[in-house]
Amino acid sequence: MSFEKKEQVDQLQRKLQVLLKQEVECSQSILSQLDQEEYMLLIGEVGMEKEINLEVETLSRDQILLTRQKQVIEEKIQVLCQISEIAEILDPLQERDAEIVILIEKERMLKEKILERKNHLECLRKLIKGEKLDPRELKMQIKTICDKKNQKPLLITIDMPNDEEAQN
Repeated sequence: MSFEKKEQVDQLQRKLQVLLKQEVECSQSILSQLDQEEYMLLIGEVGMEKEINLEVETLSRDQILLTRQKQVIEEKIQVLCQISEIAEILDPLQERDAEIVILIEKERMLKEKILERKNHLECLRKLIKGEKLDPRELKMQIKTICDKKNQKPLLITIDMPNDEEAQN
């Protein structure tokens, strides 16, 4: 590879590293907001829950833009290096490359957590509304204690299984 191409790849990798850091920060913010949204749902603050939901939507749009920018840079690197995966040129012994690998994995795990949290919140919303849930969708054990007069939920307990229990 020519010196010019190496310089281009190096510059693109620096941009990729910055975008990955921003993407991870955005995902962490989304996860934090989803935790706040759950809390607002549980204490019955519908107005605040909607406000937080709007913030999550804004952060999600930002994340989509960051992901697109990251994909463009990855594609440029792949074309310059004539590779199919960005991981093919990342050297885990190089500090920046190792950080990129770690950030890619961290972002993947955060996106999984965000999806799980969103599914969890959707189930919680249905429970609060009194809708029936499909047991196949649930990975959690839910118990509802209702008011004897009105049959309205007084207390909802949710037991989330750990990863091994959820897979069985």
